[in-house]
Amino acid sequence: MVDAAIDVTNKSITATLPATTDLTKLVPTITLSDKATISPAKGVAQDFSKEVSYTVTDEDGSTQFYKVNVKKEELVVNNTLNDMVFAINGNRKLFGFDATTGSKKWEFSSTRVFTNGAPAYHNGILYVSNEDKKIYAIDAKNSLKKWEYLIENSGESTAPVYSNGLVYCGGGEKLFALDAESGVKKWEYKNSGNAYVSGTPTILDGLVYFNTGGTGYSFFIS
Repeated sequence: MVDAAIDVTNKSITATLPATTDLTKLVPTITLSDKATISPAKGVAQDFSKEVSYTVTDEDGSTQFYKVNVKKEELVVNNTLNDMVFAINGNRKLFGFDATTGSKKWEFSSTRVFTNGAPAYHNGILYVSNEDKKIYAIDAKNSLKKWEYLIENSGESTAPVYSNGLVYCGGGEKLFALDAESGVKKWEYKNSGNAYVSGTPTILDGLVYFNTGGTGYSFFIS
């Protein structure tokens, strides 16, 4: 079961469900205060592939209207590993699914939320960033962790990218190059003026291109 987020001020309810969920026939679990009623009624299946509105009537006859929006986790499909697809959700988990049946093969949990775009993939290994300021290397077949690297003295890490044996990622005002096999830092580059690295780096012809927040400029290094 997934707990929905309720915004009392804006009268909205949101939830994110696993990528394989059929949103057209969901029966939500709804908890109301004593003697309050709701329409549509509790226990009735709804089509949450589109926005659903609920009306809550209190004991004194006053009403409140809530809009419910449900979405599915984004699947990250990689053709190189053509029997698996991957998904990140907002509940601190990375999932591996069977691409044919949609059945869950494994899940990898963290103490913080996986963020900032799709995992990078190379030769059976996923490289993914996390709000705990770490980059993880995870075996795509069985979810075993190969290594983790803490982006020291930085803000949240950017989504990583793989190229020619190295994993590149940003953290705070620095760009890092990590050995893809071991996670050992090969080098780091610090921006002038403490401008933070923004977005996923791009690799082209031996150069690393990346954006910096707050300046509007793009930089590149060899």
